[in-house]
Amino acid sequence: VIASAFNGGIANWDSLRATDATGTYTTLKAAVASRVAAGQCAGYNVAVNPIPTDTRVRACRRVGSSGTNNQFRVKMLNASCTLEAQDQVGDNTPSSTNNTNTFANWQNVAPPIASSAAIIETSGNSNMVSCLNAFADPAVPATQRWAIGIVSLEGNVLRTDNYRFIKIDGAAPTVANVLQHKYSDWVESQWIWLNGASGSQDQKDAIDFQEILQKSTGEASAVGSLVVNSFTHSFGASGVVALNTILGNVPSLPINPANPVATSTQSAGGFLSSCRTPQVRVGTSF
Repeated sequence: VIASAFNGGIANWDSLRATDATGTYTTLKAAVASRVAAGQCAGYNVAVNPIPTDTRVRACRRVGSSGTNNQFRVKMLNASCTLEAQDQVGDNTPSSTNNTNTFANWQNVAPPIASSAAIIETSGNSNMVSCLNAFADPAVPATQRWAIGIVSLEGNVLRTDNYRFIKIDGAAPTVANVLQHKYSDWVESQWIWLNGASGSQDQKDAIDFQEILQKSTGEASAVGSLVVNSFTHSFGASGVVALNTILGNVPSLPINPANPVATSTQSAGGFLSSCRTPQVRVGTSF
């Protein structure tokens, strides 16, 4: 479903079917309305978040150079991994949406073909958040729409923005679910720099500094501090994990968010590729 929202597979959320309060399959809009009316959706306030009449898919995504966007392309669409992959649909909305963070601008985006999803390319993370916020603005309930976007988990910890993170295949995006192989939408980041054997002392000092910075920022204690102190959401500790390929990083059993060391890696054999299926490298738990 997530892949189809971004590669043009579905143009309207009512292409999906769900069971209503009586267990009967119907459109997604009708099913949600029925369940809310029956009190089956605890906390869903239709006065704040009304069920939209316009159910065209709105997909907010980042530009091609975004690491967050490319991670999503690899993990959700298999793009860049095989020639047969069906990649994201290109931006089919007015170009002004790339750089104008206004409520009206986001609300008015629509592709020229009524049967297409609205694929909205945003130039940066702040624009992405603005796009998602506009479609769920509690100040203007009548203009709310169902939208989906790609945002990393360092943000919206206090839920001050209008968007919410979602589960994938029933698993919340938590450190524990990543380490126990239940949540798959993660990749290993790389730190790349020029490493010349010769050169000035300044160049050599710069290389030494980058190596020290890489090691210190990748230590399990440093990553765990971020997770516990800054990235703990209402659904659990999240945001980042420490690589098990760094010397000294050893996972805890049972899982401990303060020591969030990955139990698998996509860099087996010394070559890192996000297209690879992660391989268990160190002690793990299920």
